Amino acid sequence: MRGTAPPSIQGLGDNGYYFHFGAGLATTRDSDGPGESVNFDEGHAIPVAFGRRFGANDGNAYAFDLELEGIWTDQDVSGSGTLQAVTDVTVLGLLVNGVGEVALNDRFGLYAGGGIGLAMLDAGTTSDAFNDFDDEDGPFLAWQAKAGLRLWASKSTAWNIGYRFLNIDDATIDDNIGSASFGLQTEQHILEIGVRFGL
Repeated sequence: MRGTAPPSIQGLGDNGYYFHFGAGLATTRDSDGPGESVNFDEGHAIPVAFGRRFGANDGNAYAFDLELEGIWTDQDVSGSGTLQAVTDVTVLGLLVNGVGEVALNDRFGLYAGGGIGLAMLDAGTTSDAFNDFDDEDGPFLAWQAKAGLRLWASKSTAWNIGYRFLNIDDATIDDNIGSASFGLQTEQHILEIGVRFGL
């Protein structure tokens, strides 16, 4: 008579390919510019991933995901100071992630992992008779770390809530008229929810 898998194993889904879609709120640490402080407002984040799961059917309570993920974030900027050169920042990144998961019971699992890749960064800037700012678009090196809780609705569908830290190398903002130049720091903290579907 065939035995059944322990309850802890049932909560990790099936091995195979999957698609993930999410949405989140992004905040970014304030950055310094010439004669101003670049204060980021809360913005939006949309991650989309295609991946493959390994180890979920091997008789243990662990699984591993290898995925290719695209992420888009957009934030307005409330600058303070004399120049106020930056008005908004948009990021579009592509990263390769490795994510591990451990089952808590037959429905819930904890996941954690990270990734590395490249990102394009578009900084909206202002110009006047004295300053004409031009931003460096990239691509820039990007890396991230993420963790959270996953709820398995079925063997092929799961919801997640989590946190990620996304870091993009500093972009250079140059003034084509004056001598002002500074590195725009982009370190994003993202709270997110998402859903994944087995393919």
